[in-house]
Amino acid sequence: KKGFGKMALNLLLKEIAKKDIKEVIVTCNSENIGSQKVIEGNNGILVSELEQNGKIIYKYNINL
Repeated sequence: KKGFGKMALNLLLKEIAKKDIKEVIVTCNSENIGSQKVIEGNNGILVSELEQNGKIIYKYNINL
């Protein structure tokens, strides 16, 4: 709720971009609303839903 997750992912993405990487794939459990908000708050676009061990996993792309 304080925005630390969003800030941490943003800093990580900045470091990744310095290595000339243009796209990052991030996943989270469909039940983890906090992670979804962090990813979407960093321009994550939901591209697919996968089933793994009976749980739904969301797959996001983030263009850098």
